[in-house]
Amino acid sequence: MRTSVTKISFILLCLAFTLSSFGQTISSFTYSRCLEEHFNDSSRVIKIDQLKGLTEIQLRTYGPCNGNFDAGVELKGRVLNLKFWTKPTTLTDEDGNEVELLEVAECNCIFLFDYQIDELAIQEFDSIKVNGETLEQIDAENILTEMLEIKLDTLKE
Repeated sequence: MRTSVTKISFILLCLAFTLSSFGQTISSFTYSRCLEEHFNDSSRVIKIDQLKGLTEIQLRTYGPCNGNFDAGVELKGRVLNLKFWTKPTTLTDEDGNEVELLEVAECNCIFLFDYQIDELAIQEFDSIKVNGETLEQIDAENILTEMLEIKLDTLKE
């Protein structure tokens, strides 16, 4: 009985060490307001800095116009996938119950995102994706949409 407890403890200790050594976590995530002056601009990584175990990545890319983002990070092989999504807003109804409201935007605009990630060395990744897509894929989906919206707006006048 004692040896099985020792074996289980050892396995759990090894598992905890393995998960903690590969777990990149976001220590800080900020984003700008919609950058209207960068209308019809392309996505790009602005900077990657590392200082004392903290990696900062700033990028400019498209996101839903409503903002209110939360973020995550995932390292698959040598590809760093920076994630963001619209987080729900928590409201209290008349009965005192908390209700989550998820605002859905029908447009995208460019934002400046700043990810600060613990336990990530710059040497660990060769490329960056955002929500599983390359920056070129994101631009192809959004720049064409912006150009069509401009043409439709000018036709209305």
